[in-house]
Amino acid sequence: MTSQSRPSTELPGEPVPYVQEAGSGRAHLLLGQVGRTLVGAEETGGAMSVMTCTGPAGRPIPLHFHEAELEVFLCTHGRVQLYAGDQSRVLVPGDLGVVPARTLHAFQFHSAYSQFMGRSRPAGGTASSTSPARRSPPQRSRRSIPARRRSRSSAAPRPSSR
Repeated sequence: MTSQSRPSTELPGEPVPYVQEAGSGRAHLLLGQVGRTLVGAEETGGAMSVMTCTGPAGRPIPLHFHEAELEVFLCTHGRVQLYAGDQSRVLVPGDLGVVPARTLHAFQFHSAYSQFMGRSRPAGGTASSTSPARRSPPQRSRRSIPARRRSRSSAAPRPSSR
């Protein structure tokens, strides 16, 4: 990358230096939210991926988990409710949520315009499974994700039978 380099509107598809224009990159629409890949597996040799998700207040993304990816949620705008296991917390700009691999989770936007930036490691981020018993998290959760967790279970999440 030189000072003469122009920003890219598409991902390069290989691990090379690049600058990407705001609002560009691979995008997909899911339940009224725009997910945009900023750095994909191809650009990092499979080490990680980085994306943003933007949208209005609406229904939650269905509960799911990722088999191998740790997922990070950094709220950059609005209010984003993060559900992880049987706990929940509303994130505001600057708040960070971390969801280990194989943890049943979902998120929901609560502001007219909300956004988070996320990182998955290793690269991936595609949903591995959804809970057959409950396709979306409860509208109001009574438990809050603690600010710091002392131990983490490595067991696969078990869907609720409620």
